[in-house]
Amino acid sequence: MSSYTEAITEKAAGTMAHMLDFAVHDLRQDADAFFELFISTGLASEFGNGNLKLIAGISGVELGYRVLETSGINAERISYRYTSGRSREYWAGHALGRFQMESSLPFSDIVSAVPLKEMITLCDGFRDSEIRSIRESLDWMDTLTIPDHMNEEHYQEFSYRLEEAVSASRASGETRLKTLRLRSGYSQSGLAAASGVPVRTIQQYEQRQKDINKAAFESIIKLAAAIGCEPSVLLE
Repeated sequence: MSSYTEAITEKAAGTMAHMLDFAVHDLRQDADAFFELFISTGLASEFGNGNLKLIAGISGVELGYRVLETSGINAERISYRYTSGRSREYWAGHALGRFQMESSLPFSDIVSAVPLKEMITLCDGFRDSEIRSIRESLDWMDTLTIPDHMNEEHYQEFSYRLEEAVSASRASGETRLKTLRLRSGYSQSGLAAASGVPVRTIQQYEQRQKDINKAAFESIIKLAAAIGCEPSVLLE
């Protein structure tokens, strides 16, 4: 990896880390729901495709506000709380941002395989492990300084688990339409009623009896609107 690419990857990781930390702890957003907005607004696709205006041109705080504002949600402008330690959301965002840049996988594919809250829990486990290690070696310390980012060993395990999960998700043969439909809580008939696309057509797309990439643009727009995602996310 070139020094330039590494610098961009690290910047993406930092922006993602601050965005999630700020969204959850300062704006009081649910992590998974907020990240769904990040995806459905199309900002995740732009970020993942290397849009430097989003990766390096604005802060994670500003990106968080942009996600909400693009979704039509008004959020009070408040100051970001800077702390000596880092939250598990910060750790998860940092690792997720780096993993996405290195793998080039869409954010939607990654969180379809591993929901964000599971990544947060995984990172929390890494942090607890590191704290225990510090306590064992420096048990005389009354206070602990938690490292600002995951160490290389922890990041590699995080990355390995995500790669396995994404591969397993793709190997299952489940289409993006089915994955997103289920995550949205729709049955096939429910999605048909909400979108106006016939249930049989939805079944054919999910079973790959019809190629959704060749679907009428109007049908894709209707399905995406009902599910709450960008139309391009439904394409295989």
